[in-house]
Amino acid sequence: MIPLKLKLTNFLSYHSAEVDFAGIKLACLCGENGAGKSALLAGMTWALWGKARDKVSDDELIASGAQEMAVDFEFGLGDHLYRVLRQRSKMKGGESRLIFQVCQTDTGIWMPLNEPSIRGTQHRIDETLRMDYDTFINSAFLLQGRADEFARKAPGDRKKVLAEILGLSYYDRLEVKAKGKRQEVENKLRDIDNLLTMLQHQIAELPAQRRLARETGDMVLALDQQLEAQVTVVEQLAARASRLEALHDESVKLEQRITQATDERQTAENALHKAQADIARHTALLAKRDEVERGFADLLATRNLLEAMNTRLSQYHTLSGRKTAAEGEIKMGRTDLEHRLDKVQTRIREVEAMSSRVAEYEAELERQRSLLAGFELTEQQAEAARQRIEDYKRLISNLEVDNERLNAEMKSLRDRLTMLKKSDHQRCPVCDSELGEGGYARIEQHYIADGTERKEQVARNQRRVDELRLMLGQAETDLIKLNRQLDGRINAEKQETRAADRLSDAQKAGEQLADLRQQLADLLAQLDANAYAPKARQELASVQQEIAALGYDESAHEELRRRNRELADFERRERELREAQSRLLLAEQAATHAQATRNDKTAIIEQYQAHYDQLAAQLEGYDELRRQLDDARGKKAVIEQQRGDALRQQTEAEQRVRQLQDNERERDDKVEERKLAADDKGIYDELVQAFGRKGVQAMIIDSALPELEENANELLGRMTDGRMTVRLETQRPTSKGDSTVETLDLKIADGGGYRSYELYSGGEAFRINFAVRVAMSKLLAHRAGARLQTLIIDEGFGTLDGNGRERLIQAIRAVQSDFECILVITHIDELKDEFPYRLEVTKGQDGSHVELMTG
Repeated sequence: MIPLKLKLTNFLSYHSAEVDFAGIKLACLCGENGAGKSALLAGMTWALWGKARDKVSDDELIASGAQEMAVDFEFGLGDHLYRVLRQRSKMKGGESRLIFQVCQTDTGIWMPLNEPSIRGTQHRIDETLRMDYDTFINSAFLLQGRADEFARKAPGDRKKVLAEILGLSYYDRLEVKAKGKRQEVENKLRDIDNLLTMLQHQIAELPAQRRLARETGDMVLALDQQLEAQVTVVEQLAARASRLEALHDESVKLEQRITQATDERQTAENALHKAQADIARHTALLAKRDEVERGFADLLATRNLLEAMNTRLSQYHTLSGRKTAAEGEIKMGRTDLEHRLDKVQTRIREVEAMSSRVAEYEAELERQRSLLAGFELTEQQAEAARQRIEDYKRLISNLEVDNERLNAEMKSLRDRLTMLKKSDHQRCPVCDSELGEGGYARIEQHYIADGTERKEQVARNQRRVDELRLMLGQAETDLIKLNRQLDGRINAEKQETRAADRLSDAQKAGEQLADLRQQLADLLAQLDANAYAPKARQELASVQQEIAALGYDESAHEELRRRNRELADFERRERELREAQSRLLLAEQAATHAQATRNDKTAIIEQYQAHYDQLAAQLEGYDELRRQLDDARGKKAVIEQQRGDALRQQTEAEQRVRQLQDNERERDDKVEERKLAADDKGIYDELVQAFGRKGVQAMIIDSALPELEENANELLGRMTDGRMTVRLETQRPTSKGDSTVETLDLKIADGGGYRSYELYSGGEAFRINFAVRVAMSKLLAHRAGARLQTLIIDEGFGTLDGNGRERLIQAIRAVQSDFECILVITHIDELKDEFPYRLEVTKGQDGSHVELMTG
């Protein structure tokens, strides 16, 4: 991976910056502390892996005052050009976007490599680079203050990092696949074993099932013989019963006919009794003809009289309604007159009360007018106070404006005095004229005197402003008090208006009193003379005359109603009398017919009964024969059920025998299949061990360690004059000393034997870290697939003296040919000139900026 172009937007201290790395092989990033040097490289890692600084969220990376950020990074890898654009927004609860593209060599068009999700796209970037963030910062990127990132890890973690650099994750994936295949085979073996156990358990039933099939077959043969004998018995009994069946059916039909004839004879008997009762009733009714006819005639006469009386009653009700209406109108006229009388009397009392308070209202009006006269003086005082406040504010404003002018003039004088002091005292710095002898002193004294005069005037103005502010405060206090006093004026004006209205109403009331008293006298005279509702009184007199002329008698009317109720039954009796003669003839005919029918049915019943008795004698023993036949059929059904059960058991047993025989053949097949699966498991066991950490991976690490040690010691020797060397140990004895464990320890020799890395610090520790990390970067740069080819060193010189820094620069130049791009961050000025390219980073009010410089 070779950086080519980096564009930052609102990322950390960069609001907008773009760096073109094309053609840069060795360069330093320089600038003051905090200028944004490390932020530039953090942009690369955030674009590639979404990580920039530990324990810092994406939203915290957004520049202050911005809502979103973006990093656009282009890099070369092999023969291809790639681009990663990562964006982050605080809006909508936080939203991220990641774009991964590759450039077509022939067209220059960017083609998308995105997956459906950000996680999927990130995984594709990792696969393209053949490394993740942790591998990058443990090898090719020496982070600020974390040059010992690799060395301070636990031995096991160091070995994982080295394995990642060597691309051993490929073997991890192979190991996982081999374990998966082995697990599939193990699952298959377990399934086969479970199936064999089940089959063996089932096959053990085979002898018992064969025995059961034979026994049930014998039972079926025996039941067939029993069934054949019972069928013969049933057929013999059924033949005997069929011969008596016709006689039995005939006897049942005859019994039904006897029952029907008996019911019909009883119906005729009932009809005869009813006809005889009707004859007696109709004969008795015809005997009372004269009585019924006289009563019916009286009923008709009474009803005629009652109808005439009902007509008079209807007329009487109409006249009574008119009378009630006239009386109601008369009553309403009197009520209305009395209501008008009450209103006039009430108004007279009100007017008398109001006219009696004229003097009181005149005094109240005079008192309110006196109060309003007092408010006029207070209003004049308030207006004067407001005018004073305006005057004081205007004076204060004028004085403050004057002070601003004086202060500006004093500043101008100070600036001229400063220019004068910095001049050569021969020419005026303002007008460029010759000062002459004593001219400098004279002008200086003139500037000082003018400044003093303006300063004193400013002081005088300020004292006058302070005095005016005190006076302004007093005037504002006075105005507040006066306004509070004036708050009662509105209420006084309302009271004055109210008093004037009351006085006017009382005076008008006195003028109305005589007229109201005359109205009262007129109304009382009308009430005494009943001079109201004249039309209603005329209607009432007319209605009373008509009622008298009608002559309606309520008691006579009630007597006719009672007489009508007493004679009402003669209407029914007269109707029955008219019907009795014809119904008597019909009843006599019905009696004759019913008697003849009763006699006929009696003869038929006697004939049916005699024939039924003959059949009963012939059917003697029929019921016992039916019972025997039912018993024989029941026994036959039981034998058939037993035979069906035995046959079903025989069939099930024979099917089970065939199934178990199939299980025997399946067992033999599974035994052979298990042998093949066990052979496959042995192969996968060997592959898992071969692809594991102790197999091929351990061999590759062991083969790579000599190259890593050689490169590290070459650099370390240059930086220490051959005084220090490093050794990487992959195994060490256990605490008991009876075996070894896998590890990756750093042992350092400095002339006094080998010691652990942890015993070194400061400049020595940095030299060791630098040598090991650069050696790992070289290893990563030449690794098939990864091709990082970039080395980044962030602030690694602070712990070194001048000689150490010189040796470190020499070491960097020595490995320059192994990398396509080396970037070194430093804030030490004397190191800048050691690099052919410099990226100068500065920070201002609008954020950080970067500028490429050469030489």
